[in-house]
Amino acid sequence: MNCCVTCGWRRGEEQRERTGRLTLKDIGKYFHLPVEEAARIMKVCPTVVKKICRRGGLARWPHRKIRSIERKISKWKSVGQESRGKGSC
Repeated sequence: MNCCVTCGWRRGEEQRERTGRLTLKDIGKYFHLPVEEAARIMKVCPTVVKKICRRGGLARWPHRKIRSIERKISKWKSVGQESRGKGSC
């Protein structure tokens, strides 16, 4: 059923169909970004992205956790380089 163009009903229906098919695999390449930025790139609202995560078994958008782990890895790498640079007696 087509509605008038001005009300946007048809456009909303198409967007729901498109977002309904999205999976964690589709949005996984954006996990390193904040949810707002990832949603903007995918041209959906952040709520849709969060719902896809919950549907896929993720309670939260993983950006902050990934960033935290990357910082820890970087810290440990720098500690390892410092200890190698000192040499052994």
